[in-house]
Amino acid sequence: MQCAISGKRAKYLDPMTKMTYATKEAFKILREKFYQLEEEKLHQRIQALNELLSLKKDKHKRHKMGKPGEDIIPLAKKTEDKPVVNAAQPN
Repeated sequence: MQCAISGKRAKYLDPMTKMTYATKEAFKILREKFYQLEEEKLHQRIQALNELLSLKKDKHKRHKMGKPGEDIIPLAKKTEDKPVVNAAQPN
């Protein structure tokens, strides 16, 4: 196996990243990159949650102003219950 950082023969496997490495310097680089990627993922999740929170605040604000359903888009029109007439049956 080769070191993911240096390309040298890897002696070790990092259990967290599942990547191989040859030296402690390579291990340090692996972990730094791992934590950097995790931080980026966390930042993206925080942005998504902030957007959802903003939408909820807007919805709550509209509700307090007496316009509670303006943000709801109907998925389908409500149909009236009408009896189904079979064309094959005589009247």
